[in-house]
Amino acid sequence: MNWRHVRFNLIEWTLLPIGILLLKAILATYRFDQATRTRVEQTIGDPRVFAVTLHGMSIGLLALSHIVREKGKRLVVMTSPSRDGRLMDKIVSRFGINYVKGSSRSKSIEGARGIIDAVRAGDIAMITPDGPRGPLFVPKKGFIRMVPASDAKLRVIAVGARHALTFGSWDRLFLPLPFSFLQFNFRDFHFDEPQTEDEETELLERMKKELIAVAREVDCPITRPYDADGNQVE
Repeated sequence: MNWRHVRFNLIEWTLLPIGILLLKAILATYRFDQATRTRVEQTIGDPRVFAVTLHGMSIGLLALSHIVREKGKRLVVMTSPSRDGRLMDKIVSRFGINYVKGSSRSKSIEGARGIIDAVRAGDIAMITPDGPRGPLFVPKKGFIRMVPASDAKLRVIAVGARHALTFGSWDRLFLPLPFSFLQFNFRDFHFDEPQTEDEETELLERMKKELIAVAREVDCPITRPYDADGNQVE
Protein backbone atom coordinates (compact mmCIF):
# COMPACT_ATOMS: atom_id res chain seq x y z
CA MET A 1 0.00 0.00 0.00
CA ASN A 2 1.31 3.45 -0.97
CA TRP A 3 1.52 5.46 2.26
CA ARG A 4 1.58 8.80 0.42
CA HIS A 5 -1.67 7.86 -1.31
CA VAL A 6 -3.27 6.85 1.98
CA ARG A 7 -2.15 10.07 3.65
CA PHE A 8 -3.51 12.18 0.79
CA ASN A 9 -6.89 10.40 0.96
CA LEU A 10 -6.99 10.97 4.72
CA ILE A 11 -6.41 14.69 4.20
CA GLU A 12 -8.87 14.97 1.30
CA TRP A 13 -11.78 13.06 2.80
CA THR A 14 -11.40 13.62 6.54
CA LEU A 15 -9.18 16.51 7.61
CA LEU A 16 -10.07 18.87 4.76
CA PRO A 17 -13.87 18.83 5.31
CA ILE A 18 -13.36 19.45 9.03
CA GLY A 19 -10.94 22.27 8.31
CA ILE A 20 -13.36 23.90 5.85
CA LEU A 21 -16.17 23.82 8.42
CA LEU A 22 -13.94 25.42 11.04
CA LEU A 23 -12.75 28.07 8.60
CA LYS A 24 -16.31 28.91 7.58
CA ALA A 25 -17.24 29.33 11.23
CA ILE A 26 -14.31 31.71 11.77
CA LEU A 27 -15.05 33.69 8.60
CA ALA A 28 -18.62 34.21 9.77
CA THR A 29 -17.29 36.21 12.73
CA TYR A 30 -15.23 38.70 10.70
CA ARG A 31 -16.41 42.31 10.56
CA PHE A 32 -15.85 45.33 8.34
CA ASP A 33 -17.54 48.72 8.24
CA GLN A 34 -19.97 50.03 5.64
CA ALA A 35 -17.33 52.25 4.05
CA THR A 36 -15.18 49.20 3.37
CA ARG A 37 -18.16 47.29 1.96
CA THR A 38 -18.97 50.22 -0.32
CA ARG A 39 -15.39 50.35 -1.60
CA VAL A 40 -15.46 46.61 -2.29
CA GLU A 41 -18.72 46.94 -4.21
CA GLN A 42 -17.33 49.82 -6.26
CA THR A 43 -14.15 47.90 -7.00
CA ILE A 44 -15.94 44.81 -8.27
CA GLY A 45 -18.58 46.84 -10.08
CA ASP A 46 -16.54 47.28 -13.24
CA PRO A 47 -17.35 44.86 -16.06
CA ARG A 48 -13.88 43.25 -16.12
CA VAL A 49 -11.46 43.18 -13.21
CA PHE A 50 -8.11 41.51 -12.58
CA ALA A 51 -7.16 41.62 -8.89
CA VAL A 52 -3.64 40.85 -7.69
CA THR A 53 -2.66 40.20 -4.10
CA LEU A 54 -0.03 38.46 -2.00
CA HIS A 55 -0.22 34.68 -1.65
CA GLY A 56 -0.27 34.92 2.14
CA MET A 57 -3.56 36.87 2.12
CA SER A 58 -5.52 33.92 0.73
CA ILE A 59 -7.48 33.19 3.92
CA GLY A 60 -8.36 36.80 4.72
CA LEU A 61 -9.53 37.43 1.17
CA LEU A 62 -12.02 34.56 1.38
CA ALA A 63 -14.23 37.05 3.21
CA LEU A 64 -14.30 39.08 0.01
CA SER A 65 -15.99 36.27 -1.91
CA HIS A 66 -19.20 36.72 0.09
CA ILE A 67 -19.66 40.31 -1.09
CA VAL A 68 -18.76 39.33 -4.65
CA ARG A 69 -21.45 36.64 -4.68
CA GLU A 70 -24.01 39.08 -3.28
CA LYS A 71 -23.43 41.19 -6.39
CA GLY A 72 -24.03 38.25 -8.70
CA LYS A 73 -20.39 37.71 -9.59
CA ARG A 74 -17.72 35.15 -8.76
CA LEU A 75 -14.06 35.19 -7.97
CA VAL A 76 -11.97 32.93 -10.19
CA VAL A 77 -8.51 31.64 -9.32
CA MET A 78 -5.87 29.51 -11.04
CA THR A 79 -5.01 26.22 -9.33
CA SER A 80 -2.34 23.65 -10.02
CA PRO A 81 -3.10 20.35 -11.77
CA SER A 82 -1.16 18.60 -8.97
CA ARG A 83 -2.60 16.76 -5.98
CA ASP A 84 -2.21 19.87 -3.86
CA GLY A 85 -4.16 21.74 -6.51
CA ARG A 86 -6.98 19.19 -6.18
CA LEU A 87 -7.24 20.03 -2.50
CA MET A 88 -7.31 23.74 -3.33
CA ASP A 89 -10.10 23.11 -5.84
CA LYS A 90 -12.25 21.62 -3.09
CA ILE A 91 -11.51 24.50 -0.73
CA VAL A 92 -12.30 27.36 -3.11
CA SER A 93 -15.39 25.59 -4.45
CA ARG A 94 -16.84 25.40 -0.93
CA PHE A 95 -16.53 29.19 -0.73
CA GLY A 96 -18.27 29.83 -4.04
CA ILE A 97 -15.06 30.58 -5.91
CA ASN A 98 -14.53 29.35 -9.45
CA TYR A 99 -11.20 27.93 -10.62
CA VAL A 100 -9.33 27.05 -13.77
CA LYS A 101 -6.40 24.65 -13.98
CA GLY A 102 -2.99 26.04 -14.75
CA SER A 103 0.63 26.09 -13.69
CA SER A 104 3.95 27.72 -14.46
CA ARG A 105 4.83 24.71 -16.58
CA SER A 106 3.06 22.78 -19.30
CA LYS A 107 -0.51 23.93 -18.72
CA SER A 108 0.18 27.64 -18.31
CA ILE A 109 -1.32 28.51 -21.70
CA GLU A 110 -4.54 26.64 -20.97
CA GLY A 111 -4.75 28.23 -17.54
CA ALA A 112 -4.18 31.72 -18.91
CA ARG A 113 -6.89 31.23 -21.53
CA GLY A 114 -9.30 29.97 -18.88
CA ILE A 115 -8.70 33.02 -16.68
CA ILE A 116 -9.07 35.40 -19.62
CA ASP A 117 -12.33 33.79 -20.75
CA ALA A 118 -13.71 33.86 -17.19
CA VAL A 119 -12.93 37.57 -16.81
CA ARG A 120 -14.48 38.36 -20.17
CA ALA A 121 -17.60 36.52 -18.96
CA GLY A 122 -17.80 38.72 -15.85
CA ASP A 123 -15.85 36.80 -13.21
CA ILE A 124 -13.20 38.63 -11.16
CA ALA A 125 -9.75 37.06 -11.43
CA MET A 126 -7.80 36.81 -8.18
CA ILE A 127 -4.11 36.28 -8.93
CA THR A 128 -1.26 35.79 -6.45
CA PRO A 129 1.78 36.63 -8.60
CA ASP A 130 4.30 35.71 -5.89
CA GLY A 131 2.89 32.17 -5.69
CA PRO A 132 2.80 29.26 -5.60
CA ARG A 133 6.23 28.90 -3.97
CA GLY A 134 7.69 32.39 -3.75
CA PRO A 135 9.90 34.21 -3.18
CA LEU A 136 7.75 36.46 -1.03
CA PHE A 137 6.61 39.68 -2.77
CA VAL A 138 8.27 38.75 -6.10
CA PRO A 139 5.79 38.61 -9.03
CA LYS A 140 6.33 35.98 -11.71
CA LYS A 141 6.66 36.86 -15.37
CA GLY A 142 3.76 36.21 -17.70
CA PHE A 143 0.67 36.98 -15.66
CA ILE A 144 0.73 40.68 -16.51
CA ARG A 145 0.07 39.88 -20.19
CA MET A 146 -3.30 38.33 -19.32
CA VAL A 147 -4.73 41.71 -18.33
CA PRO A 148 -4.69 43.43 -21.77
CA ALA A 149 -5.85 40.17 -23.34
CA SER A 150 -9.00 40.28 -21.18
CA ASP A 151 -9.53 44.04 -21.61
CA ALA A 152 -9.76 44.35 -17.83
CA LYS A 153 -8.79 46.82 -15.13
CA LEU A 154 -5.92 45.73 -12.91
CA ARG A 155 -6.26 46.37 -9.19
CA VAL A 156 -3.96 45.60 -6.29
CA ILE A 157 -5.89 44.32 -3.26
CA ALA A 158 -4.79 43.81 0.33
CA VAL A 159 -6.44 42.75 3.57
CA GLY A 160 -5.22 43.58 7.03
CA ALA A 161 -6.14 42.51 10.54
CA ARG A 162 -4.65 43.75 13.81
CA HIS A 163 -4.80 40.36 15.48
CA ALA A 164 -3.86 37.31 13.42
CA LEU A 165 -2.09 33.99 13.58
CA THR A 166 0.85 33.97 11.15
CA PHE A 167 2.07 30.59 9.96
CA GLY A 168 5.71 29.76 9.35
CA SER A 169 5.36 29.36 5.59
CA TRP A 170 7.37 31.22 2.94
CA ASP A 171 4.36 33.48 2.17
CA ARG A 172 3.70 34.36 5.85
CA LEU A 173 0.15 33.03 5.45
CA PHE A 174 -2.02 34.47 8.19
CA LEU A 175 -5.40 33.75 9.73
CA PRO A 176 -7.22 36.73 11.26
CA LEU A 177 -8.44 35.73 14.70
CA PRO A 178 -12.19 35.24 15.27
CA PHE A 179 -14.20 38.48 15.46
CA SER A 180 -11.38 40.43 13.82
CA PHE A 181 -12.14 43.74 12.15
CA LEU A 182 -10.85 43.38 8.59
CA GLN A 183 -9.53 46.25 6.52
CA PHE A 184 -9.49 46.04 2.74
CA ASN A 185 -7.34 48.24 0.55
CA PHE A 186 -7.58 48.68 -3.23
CA ARG A 187 -5.53 50.58 -5.75
CA ASP A 188 -5.64 50.74 -9.55
CA PHE A 189 -2.43 49.69 -11.25
CA HIS A 190 -1.89 51.40 -14.60
CA PHE A 191 0.70 50.19 -17.06
CA ASP A 192 1.61 49.89 -20.71
CA GLU A 193 2.05 46.37 -21.99
CA PRO A 194 5.79 45.58 -21.93
CA GLN A 195 7.46 45.12 -25.30
CA THR A 196 10.85 43.91 -24.08
CA GLU A 197 12.16 41.71 -21.27
CA ASP A 198 13.71 44.74 -19.58
CA GLU A 199 10.38 46.58 -19.63
CA GLU A 200 8.65 43.55 -18.12
CA THR A 201 11.29 43.29 -15.38
CA GLU A 202 10.88 46.98 -14.55
CA LEU A 203 7.09 46.62 -14.51
CA LEU A 204 7.22 43.64 -12.15
CA GLU A 205 9.52 45.54 -9.79
CA ARG A 206 6.94 48.34 -9.69
CA MET A 207 4.23 45.75 -9.05
CA LYS A 208 6.26 44.33 -6.15
CA LYS A 209 6.53 47.73 -4.48
CA GLU A 210 2.83 48.39 -5.04
CA LEU A 211 1.84 45.06 -3.45
CA ILE A 212 3.94 45.92 -0.41
CA ALA A 213 2.66 49.51 -0.19
CA VAL A 214 -1.03 48.56 -0.38
CA ALA A 215 -0.53 45.87 2.28
CA ARG A 216 1.41 48.17 4.61
CA GLU A 217 -1.40 50.75 4.50
CA VAL A 218 -3.73 48.28 6.27
CA ASP A 219 -1.05 46.95 8.64
CA CYS A 220 -1.08 43.52 7.00
CA PRO A 221 0.71 40.91 9.16
CA ILE A 222 2.71 39.81 6.11
CA THR A 223 4.52 43.12 5.72
CA ARG A 224 5.10 44.07 9.36
CA PRO A 225 8.72 42.81 9.44
CA TYR A 226 9.55 44.40 6.05
CA ASP A 227 10.23 47.88 4.70
CA ALA A 228 8.75 49.44 1.55
CA ASP A 229 11.27 47.61 -0.64
CA GLY A 230 10.63 44.19 0.87
CA ASN A 231 13.78 44.11 3.00
CA GLN A 232 13.44 42.50 6.43
CA VAL A 233 13.89 45.02 9.24
CA GLU A 234 13.68 42.72 12.24
